[in-house]
Amino acid sequence: MVLWSLFGRSLKVPFVLTLVVIHVSKSYLIPSTLSMIAKPQTAIRNIDPVLDLDLIPFKSDSDGARSSIFCEILTKRRRTAMVSSLFCASVQQPCSLNTTEVFGEGLFMRSKEDAPSFRKVFPNFQNGTNSKIGLTSSSRRQNANERMMPRKSHLMKLKDEIRDLAERSAEKPGFAHRAEKLLWEVEETYNSDSWAQRKSAKLDRTLYNLVIKAWVESGESGSMYRAAAILERMECMDDVIKPDFISYSTVLKGWSSCTESGAAQRAEYILMRMINHSNLKADASCYSAVVLAWAHSQEINAAQRTASILERMEGAGIQPNAITLSVVTMLWAKTGGKEGAERATSLLQRMEKLHLAGQDSMKPRSKLYNAVISAWARRSRENGSAEKASAIHERMVKLYQEGNESMKPTVFSWNTIINCWAQIGAADKAEGILQQLEKMYSSGDASMKPTTVSYNAVMNSWVRSRDKSAPEKVQQILERMRENGVKPDVFSYTAAIDAYSKSGGRESPQKAEAILQQMQDLFDAGEDTVKPNFFHFSAVMNSWANSKQKNAARRAESVLKQMVDLYRAGDESVKPNVVCYNAVINAWAKSDRKGSAHRADALLRSMEARYRGGNDDVKPNVITFTSAINAWARSGESEAAQRAESILEHMEDLYRAGDEDAKPNVITYNTVIHSWARNREPGSPERAEAVLKRMSMFKNVRPNATSFSAVISAWIKSNNTKSPEKATAILERMEELYKAGDKSARPNAITYTAVINAWAQNRKTCAAQKADDLIKRMDKLNTATPDVITFSSVINACAMSKGNKKDRANSYHIAVSTFDDMLSRNIEPNSVTYVTILKACTNLVPPGIERTRLVKTYFHMCYEKGHLSKKVLLLVKRALPANEYQKLAGITDDFTV
Repeated sequence: MVLWSLFGRSLKVPFVLTLVVIHVSKSYLIPSTLSMIAKPQTAIRNIDPVLDLDLIPFKSDSDGARSSIFCEILTKRRRTAMVSSLFCASVQQPCSLNTTEVFGEGLFMRSKEDAPSFRKVFPNFQNGTNSKIGLTSSSRRQNANERMMPRKSHLMKLKDEIRDLAERSAEKPGFAHRAEKLLWEVEETYNSDSWAQRKSAKLDRTLYNLVIKAWVESGESGSMYRAAAILERMECMDDVIKPDFISYSTVLKGWSSCTESGAAQRAEYILMRMINHSNLKADASCYSAVVLAWAHSQEINAAQRTASILERMEGAGIQPNAITLSVVTMLWAKTGGKEGAERATSLLQRMEKLHLAGQDSMKPRSKLYNAVISAWARRSRENGSAEKASAIHERMVKLYQEGNESMKPTVFSWNTIINCWAQIGAADKAEGILQQLEKMYSSGDASMKPTTVSYNAVMNSWVRSRDKSAPEKVQQILERMRENGVKPDVFSYTAAIDAYSKSGGRESPQKAEAILQQMQDLFDAGEDTVKPNFFHFSAVMNSWANSKQKNAARRAESVLKQMVDLYRAGDESVKPNVVCYNAVINAWAKSDRKGSAHRADALLRSMEARYRGGNDDVKPNVITFTSAINAWARSGESEAAQRAESILEHMEDLYRAGDEDAKPNVITYNTVIHSWARNREPGSPERAEAVLKRMSMFKNVRPNATSFSAVISAWIKSNNTKSPEKATAILERMEELYKAGDKSARPNAITYTAVINAWAQNRKTCAAQKADDLIKRMDKLNTATPDVITFSSVINACAMSKGNKKDRANSYHIAVSTFDDMLSRNIEPNSVTYVTILKACTNLVPPGIERTRLVKTYFHMCYEKGHLSKKVLLLVKRALPANEYQKLAGITDDFTV
């Protein structure tokens, strides 16, 4: 009364409105209301800018003007704030409030909590809607409650169904989506105008947490994005719905196991929101979840990110658990850099100290030690790396000897240290470690038995040592393998051969052949376990073939002759078979010497003659014939393609006669097709296509993508005017086969790009449209994903197109659309792309203001992305007027055109 007497009467404020303001100010203070005194309309809009639900009419008594204000009234706080603001506004603009119109429909009494306040201010508010301050009558309220009873039962069912779907979300796809849909239905009821409906909804964060959990456990595509979206929605709601620890930790757990790109970044962002924008305290499990997310991300900076998280974790006073430290250690160990090895070692030592201090959970496992050892082994060529790896290994051995069984080094650990020393040529240290391993095995520990990898690594270390006695050491190691019960296999002897070849001498293949002779001598001395057989001879043959010496294939053939001589002398175990002959034929196929194809062909005829003479072991098979065909295909001789196809025809005849071993396979046909593709003589593409059609003659032999691509290549290289149409027809056949279920015929991006380039080279009027159709077919058929090369080829086809003004305009439109499509797919254009788009502007857009604008636009894009090159500048210089090009002189200072 006093306040109204002092202020309200002079300002013409209704006494009732003064009582409303006094009452609501006790429960809700708004410091900023005094600033909102311009107009009632502005005051309400400042409370809640989303005004789209209820219409509240006010009448102004000052000038007879009328206005309507829309306001969304959701909570008691908002309603109270609105009344307070109305009072402050009325001080600036006196008006009378028709309370019957405002309160008559019960807009302000949304809950039981509102009733006592209004009774104090308006004692007669229960007198019905005809009173001065009319509210919803008790009878109408009772009827509303009765009408809501079925609704309340329905909501309970909805909540129960949400809980059931959340528990079963991992069983069947779609459960999480249904649970979320039901949650929104409950929320809609909660946000309704009816107080009875809101009461029956009883919305709380538990339902939201259940739906979040449902999405996390569903494993559906995009499930984590839905869970994160619900979490964000909770953050914007009332305190009752605000996310709690379970909300954040559930989403973090989901992102930690998610393999999608960007999962780690999202997990870290949610952790930061949890720390900075709530009253919750993240614990070690939350930080561990983010660390695991980075570990699963395969990002190159995962180690650095997890280290930063570890620092923030410790800064918050949270002790990292064993999982966190172990994961960060493993990530640093896998980085491959020196810093990574050092950080991993530091973390390992930290865990060791914590374990010694009594924290049993911090006990490092042998896997962690092996990871750190491998980290230093990868840097073994740097000074001190091998020593540090050995020191960690020695700690493992010491812990094991002290009784810690979990620290027992495995053979893998020993082999890693051997390789570490071998990489720097410390053969004596590598062999010393091997001797320790042998000693442990000889003392009765069967699990420490050296493997062939152990011995081969030491042999390689002796070769790297440049020691003159390296060959003798290698031979001694081979003997020790036999003594310790480790049988040398073909890989063991191949490793020895490689050791000699890496010794730096010109006679490395000869040394490899000397080891073979040593095996023969040992066998003659009574060592049956090292008796050479045809596999060992084949390994030596391959060493000659891989030596790249001019006489390599001839020496490989001499080893084959040695086997033949031994066999004729009575040694059945070295009887040459088809594998040996195949090795020599393959050596001739890889030889660059003139006449190599003739030698391979002669060996093939020799095998066939001996087979006809009764020697079934040298019967040629598909590998033999294919190797001979490859020899002709690689020879470069004028008759190469014809000779290769003649061998293919011979194989087909043998197979028709019943020789299953001579049945050509897809590799055989592809090799012949490649031989025709390399042939530039007229008619070569037709011959290649004819071979392609013959592939379907035999069962289980059908062309694959390589076959079709080779024929397309033959047409493109022929410079035939029909090559674009022919290449397109072959591509269409590939697409038809793929749609029919033949996955092997699926064209890839390289295939499409080759056909697009065929149209670009032809420079026909329709080239741009054909290229555009091809890239659209890639998307429609989903056969391949276009890459930057594909898009650049389409733009180039547009730039090379000819035709009238209308044709050039259409080609330019396709070029620009292709460039924009490329950017919309987040594919970064490269220097070639900018060259092609600038070429399109130059060739297709007439000189003038528009071309100048386009060229400058693409030039600046190219410059900003760092793809500026001399080709780009040449095109820009040709496309722009001289004065416009001079304006770019400051940018082009680093290039000379």
